[in-house]
Amino acid sequence: MAIKFEGVTYNFNKKKLLDNVNLEIEDNKITGIIGKTGSGKTFLASLLSAINVPISGTITVKGFIFGKNSNIKKL
Repeated sequence: MAIKFEGVTYNFNKKKLLDNVNLEIEDNKITGIIGKTGSGKTFLASLLSAINVPISGTITVKGFIFGKNSNIKKL
């Protein structure tokens, strides 16, 4: 497994955008994320690219685990 979100929550301006997200994306598979406007797709991607970090939960990318207090520069 290349990417795993475990219990990921993200807030923006006191609004909960993602709440306890659990998601696994396997290696060598194409994965699409669909949803209506405002459902959190863009914020999920911003967490995946480490533009933002979750307020709770962890994200694992190829064995590197990061969360609220992680040094994302290592990623």
